[in-house]
Amino acid sequence: MLSEKITDYPYICGVFFSFEEQISHVVGATLQQNFFDALPPASFEKVYVTKSKTGFQESFQNNASGGVYTQQVTISMPRSSYDRSEKIKKIIAARFIMLKLSNGRILVIGQNDYKQNTKIKASYIANEHLAQFQFTNRSIFPIGYTELEGIGFPYHIPAG
Repeated sequence: MLSEKITDYPYICGVFFSFEEQISHVVGATLQQNFFDALPPASFEKVYVTKSKTGFQESFQNNASGGVYTQQVTISMPRSSYDRSEKIKKIIAARFIMLKLSNGRILVIGQNDYKQNTKIKASYIANEHLAQFQFTNRSIFPIGYTELEGIGFPYHIPAG
């Protein structure tokens, strides 16, 4: 209901990346948001981020085909390790980003159509201490919470 009061204000408490090309939709799900009722790839890797500098935003713009939603994830992290170059290249290659929220829900960014046909775009800026990445996804749908509880699958989201 649009008149329902929202009292939950979650924050991002975990960031995970996947480098797989597709996510699997829940077969036979009777959930309301079939585009988002998807099992995230099993190979999500936890990423150390500066939580106070991690954010998500979404916008919508009308166009001739109905409109496009733009989702952006910004993350910052220390990048002064010896293998800095290799890790930066790997982060930029991410295909999906999972944001774990403080209320137990998750957001999976990277799905632009029923099958991902355009990889999320990455930009990057850094100094000698800190790297900041911005990932942008353009989609035909707004982002939705992926609900994994109560669907009968033995899927485990990485803890922490």
